[in-house]
Amino acid sequence: MPDSCAVMGIDGLKIGVFVEPELTTLRLDFAAFAQMAFDEVVQMSEAATTTLLPQIRKRISHELVVRESG
Repeated sequence: MPDSCAVMGIDGLKIGVFVEPELTTLRLDFAAFAQMAFDEVVQMSEAATTTLLPQIRKRISHELVVRESG
């Protein structure tokens, strides 16, 4: 049933306003995400290959953009 299902994007692309119903999305700060990923890769490449890397958790700024599909 279409009324019992909600669809949401996680890219924040503006194309979500051109579909029916307009797509609710989670807009991420892709520049911050790319910088964080780059920094982590550099850190991993500098670590000894026999060293276990710690599990990490990072937060990226985001914004929920509620449209018609939400």
